[in-house]
Amino acid sequence: MSDVIEQSSVDKEVAQPTASATKSPASVDGSSATSASASTLASPASAALPAKPTSAASKAPKVPTSEYDYYIVLDFEATCDDNKPVAELLVTGATSEIIEFAWLCIAKNNFTVLHEEQRYVKSVSTPVTPFCQSLTKITPEKLENAGTLVEAIESLDNYITTEILDRGKSFCFVTHGAWDLRIQLPREAKDKNISLPTYLKEPILFDLKEEATKWVAHHSEVILKSFSLEKMCEAFNVSQVGQLHSGVDDAKTIVSIMKYLVAFAHPDVFTQAMDPAQTLKMFKMEESKIVRISSLSFDITQTELEAFFASKQLKPKELVMQANGTNTNRASAGGFAVFEKHNDALAALDLNGSLLGQRTIEITPSKPILKECVIIFFSTRRLDMQHVPIHQLRIKKSMPQV
Repeated sequence: MSDVIEQSSVDKEVAQPTASATKSPASVDGSSATSASASTLASPASAALPAKPTSAASKAPKVPTSEYDYYIVLDFEATCDDNKPVAELLVTGATSEIIEFAWLCIAKNNFTVLHEEQRYVKSVSTPVTPFCQSLTKITPEKLENAGTLVEAIESLDNYITTEILDRGKSFCFVTHGAWDLRIQLPREAKDKNISLPTYLKEPILFDLKEEATKWVAHHSEVILKSFSLEKMCEAFNVSQVGQLHSGVDDAKTIVSIMKYLVAFAHPDVFTQAMDPAQTLKMFKMEESKIVRISSLSFDITQTELEAFFASKQLKPKELVMQANGTNTNRASAGGFAVFEKHNDALAALDLNGSLLGQRTIEITPSKPILKECVIIFFSTRRLDMQHVPIHQLRIKKSMPQV
């Protein structure tokens, strides 16, 4: 997000366009953008497509039945710090700022990259720590002439308005996890008094992690150790594009993985985007008492969760969690909280984006399809996890996928 839009060169993993990409003239501040009407991401090797004909990868990918004409594949990088004691952290989940705002516009029918944009954004309140520099390769010097978050949002909005909405077309977002659009952007926009377009306030999106979870359910022969881009590339034999934790490169990697998953044409993979407005409407209509919790620390305990809700005058009737991954430094946990009253569950939704320990957590309405699974789980398995870290409970196989 900046007045400086750095356009990376076409990586090895990106096919050379059959028609030359047009780069808009650099602005006075040095910004630029690329519209590549014919550049497409490379197909995965046919050997990487289990249970599919060897010719599958050489053909155009099968298109999922979602109703959208375009995908906006988006990835942020933000200021961060490593796992120090909280008192020593220079940046926390509640103060981090977006410093790279990258996105691609993809045509649904053939995965053509229609537009690519990368903006660096100058942080206002937090430093680019040595840890952040090591992770993202973004330095304070690189951000000296960067622009603002407002400018990055306006650039995205101008493109979506003129190239998609004004032409009567539709789109949805694709992200690697919901953090970018459901946690970071709304929290930072609120902190900086930035008005967001409606489609960013209530973003309709496909979460690559969710879609990969659905895909793996069809392929017991594939072992997915975690939902990181790196591990997904390994499991699916898809080439990682460029540098890990570069927003624009990660966006390209997301598309490569997405293209691989879509090639199998599973009826539940990349067919139904998450629509928070519709989900909330259904949540209220059904007077649901269950909320979903994501991005918890891997070693969170029931006592800590209960204390968190108690500090907000809320008391869940039941808590059940699922650990994701095995590395206690970087892995996360998620699950569900069940309340006695619908109004308490509604109040819990207001805690979305709150800080718990060093983590900014996500609290969302539960999906109707998951609620029965949770109720069944409660009736068949009760665990005393009061002082036991979630990753020691080993209940993942008994829980619905979250």
